[in-house]
Amino acid sequence: MINEIINSYVKENISPKDFERKDVSNKYEDISKMLKGVNFQSGSFARFTSITPINDLDVIWELPEDILSEKFGSKQVDSKTIDPKDLNISDILDGLADRLKDEYSRIGIDVMKIVSREHSVSIFFGPTEDDFSIDVVPAIPAGLNEYEQSIYWVPEIAKMSHARRKNMYMNKEKIGWIQSDPRGYIKEATDINNHNNDYRHVVKFCKKWKWAVKQVYPEIKFKSFHIEMLIKELFNENLEINTLNSLLLFFSKIKNYLSEPRIKDRANNGKFIDDYVSTQSEESKNRLINEGFKVVNILNNLSSEADGGVIKTEISQIFNISKVDSSPVGESFSPISKPYSSNV
Repeated sequence: MINEIINSYVKENISPKDFERKDVSNKYEDISKMLKGVNFQSGSFARFTSITPINDLDVIWELPEDILSEKFGSKQVDSKTIDPKDLNISDILDGLADRLKDEYSRIGIDVMKIVSREHSVSIFFGPTEDDFSIDVVPAIPAGLNEYEQSIYWVPEIAKMSHARRKNMYMNKEKIGWIQSDPRGYIKEATDINNHNNDYRHVVKFCKKWKWAVKQVYPEIKFKSFHIEMLIKELFNENLEINTLNSLLLFFSKIKNYLSEPRIKDRANNGKFIDDYVSTQSEESKNRLINEGFKVVNILNNLSSEADGGVIKTEISQIFNISKVDSSPVGESFSPISKPYSSNV
């Protein structure tokens, strides 16, 4: 069955290996004990959608009440009326970085370096900053979501890739605070995945494709979190959909996805997580659309009568992107040509 073969390909070639997941979990367990208080994993690793290699992990650290009370007063803390713009946390993060250095040394774990940034603390474990790292991101409770879980004020870097954060820190760009609902996004992903774990296979497949495209066309923007939210939409519309049909729908609808912002932020309905599409050039959009149509063609031509190894070889061609001149997308293209059922 083609669906099973695609899922197998994702597990063998795109998903993090068992040793990677175990290593990240162990590193999180270590730092969670050091931080004490409320802290949790955030990002794709926490949502089961990370791909190999895992390069980083965000840990959300809820600033302890005693620290906030000292800065603002207990009345503001209790009423959750803190304005984070009034909070200078550089001394807090400097103190945390020093404490983490002592703690890692005490338990005998070597780390390359621990750096206090303006709005986070970065822990680097490998010989270079490109190796695995953990960012401890401070957070201030700002109310509850519909699941009765805390939403937070967090530095805006929490919504950015680690590469973008690095550039912001290097260029000393001003960093503000935004409301965020990381627990809500984890809850949504968990619920969908518990019902249909093809969800995580589809997300990983599409994120790997996006990564392959960016290796050839680095100017293209198609954010991983945006991709994840689009696929969440597909599964919310049909929780029984399988990997193959989800991929066919996703890649055939890229033109619609890039036409205008459409996905509201969980913590702020006045913002869109995909607002960047408004600034994407038409040339870049056309490249993504055309590359997406290529994927649809490959998937449509997979034959269930072929050997599994042959099918996986054909699937691997999806991630071999060749640079070509971009051209407008033809309106007559019919992306889904096979009436696949949900049982494929």
